[in-house]
Amino acid sequence: NDTEASLGIVDDDDILGGLSFQGYTNGWVEGALIKAQISGTPSTGSNDLPTELTFHTMPDGSDAIAQRMVILPDGKVGIGTTAPSNTMHIVSSGDAVRIESYGTGLYLDRYSGDAWPADVISRKARGSKGSEEAIHDDDRCLRIFGQGWDLDSGGEYINCVGIEGYVDGTVGNDDM
Repeated sequence: NDTEASLGIVDDDDILGGLSFQGYTNGWVEGALIKAQISGTPSTGSNDLPTELTFHTMPDGSDAIAQRMVILPDGKVGIGTTAPSNTMHIVSSGDAVRIESYGTGLYLDRYSGDAWPADVISRKARGSKGSEEAIHDDDRCLRIFGQGWDLDSGGEYINCVGIEGYVDGTVGNDDM
């Protein structure tokens, strides 16, 4: 709305630009989109311009694109969530999250001045997110397996070592 002679500062949620990928079906249809958008309050008199980058694709059988990934102004990356709370936040409603390494392994490093290790935490609740319910006797809380490729069983991965954690007894107040 401003003229070039009297430009105004951009506002929160203003779109800075995007890249639209379209194909022709019964007209031109947007199948994917990358969008840069203001996310916060830009500062006047400085170069402060908090911007997020979002990635959208169209699922098969749908007629609308859906956001799949976001990079927030603070560098947090969300896949399957529009509001990541950690550096890398992945939400999956069905398929497992898989990380593959073709090098020497997968490492979890923690650098700190204290004696604590790099934590791996497995959490289990019954119910659903936001409506959590207590776990029950014999529920599994943790499963970690090492697998090896076995040709004798027809060429498949089989467990060769494992750690499993079960609830043993009645769950009460902090007494698992």
